[in-house]
Amino acid sequence: MKDLNTSLREWVATGLIDETQAQAIRAHEATPTVERRVPLVAEVLGYLGGSLALIAAFILVGEFWADLQSWARLLLVGAGTIAFLAAGWFIKSIDNEAIHRLSSFSWALGTVGVAFWFGLLANDVLDSEPETTALIAAVAGLLVGYAVYRLSPRSLQQILLGGAAVATPLSLLAHIDQPPDEFYGLVVWGIGVSWLLLAWGRHLPPQSTAYALGSVGVLLGPQVMRFNEATWPMLLGLVTAGVLLTFSVTLRNTVLLGFGAAGIFIFVPQIIFEYFGDTVGVPLALFLTGVVLLGGALLVARLRTEVVSGPSAEELS
Repeated sequence: MKDLNTSLREWVATGLIDETQAQAIRAHEATPTVERRVPLVAEVLGYLGGSLALIAAFILVGEFWADLQSWARLLLVGAGTIAFLAAGWFIKSIDNEAIHRLSSFSWALGTVGVAFWFGLLANDVLDSEPETTALIAAVAGLLVGYAVYRLSPRSLQQILLGGAAVATPLSLLAHIDQPPDEFYGLVVWGIGVSWLLLAWGRHLPPQSTAYALGSVGVLLGPQVMRFNEATWPMLLGLVTAGVLLTFSVTLRNTVLLGFGAAGIFIFVPQIIFEYFGDTVGVPLALFLTGVVLLGGALLVARLRTEVVSGPSAEELS
C-alpha cells in the first residue's frame, strides 16, 4: 500500500494537484488529533447516579404529593420540566457524543414533563374528563416532541414522538360514542404504515429506528384488533408480515427482515388454531403449525442471505 508522500508525489506529477496543495495536505495530516471521549464506565456511572437521584426525587415528592395544592404541583413539575429542557439545550453544543446522548436523555425527560404538566393542568385545574385529559397531554407531548426531534433527531426522541403520535388519535377516538373496537387497532396499524413510508423516504432519521417503530405498529395493530375476537385481523397481520419480508430483501434491511419473521411466527399459529383447532383437533393443528414454522424458518434463512449479500435497491433500479 502506498504511503501518503508517495501518493502526493504521483498526484503532483500527473497534475492532479500542485505542490502548494500537496504541502497543505501533508501539514493537515501531520496535525495530531485529540479525540475527546468520556470513558464508558464514567458514562454508565453517570447515568446510574442520575437515575438513582431521579428515583429518590420521585419517592420524596410522592410522600407529600397528595398534600400539595394544584398550583404547587404545577410549579414543581413545571420547574423540573424547564430544567431538563434547558439542560438538554445548553449541553447540546458540546462536541462530544456521550454529552449528546445525555442531552437526548434530558430532552426526553423534559418532553415527558411537558405532557405530564398539561395533563395535570387539565385534571386539577380544568377538571376535565379522563379522555380529555389524555388528549390534552398527548397533543402537548406530540407538539413538544416534534419540536425536540427536529432539534435532535435521535432514537430516543423519535420513540417519544412515535408514542405521542399514537396516543393522540387514540385519545381522540375515545371521545367518539362507542366506536368499534377494531378502530383502535386500525389506527395503530395505519400509523405504523405511515412511519414505514416516512422511514423509506428518509424523513425520519435514524432510519433503522423508524423502521423498527413502524414494524412494531403494523404488527401490534392487528393484535389490538384481536381483543374483539375478530378473525380478519390475523390475516391482515400475516399479509403485513409478508410485505415486511418482501421489502426487507428489496431494501436489504435486516430490521424489516427480523420483524417480518416475527410476524410470521406470531400470526401463523393463531390462524391455524383459529380455523383448524376445533375441526381437526389440537394435535394436527400443532403439527401443521410446526411444519409451517419450519418452512418459515428456512425461508427467513434464505431471505437473510439475500438481504446481506443481494443487490441493493439502487442497483435494482
